[in-house]
Amino acid sequence: RTSKRGLRRGMTDGGLSFGAATEGYEEDPQAKLCNEVCVEVFGVLQKMRNRVASAERGQYIFEIGAGTGGTTSFVLPSLDPHNTRYVFTDLSQAFLTNARQRFSRF
Repeated sequence: RTSKRGLRRGMTDGGLSFGAATEGYEEDPQAKLCNEVCVEVFGVLQKMRNRVASAERGQYIFEIGAGTGGTTSFVLPSLDPHNTRYVFTDLSQAFLTNARQRFSRF
């Protein structure tokens, strides 16, 4: 759970500042811990998958309600880009547009 203080930093004049909101979801100690745990879990799953399935089949990861991409920013760099398809989803077009720009290198 991200602290209210971290989330409030993301709100400006009734709107959302992606930079401040992203910082809250990535730098807040609780959020950072949760994101690091996600990276560890995906690492273990990747190792397990490699033992039982052909790497040629690849893996698909769907992040539902990805929002500012706080978790994505931790998990995406840790995945093998050659056999992983990562799908970022959110109801907000603003979040999707921001994510396309932010994660375009992946």
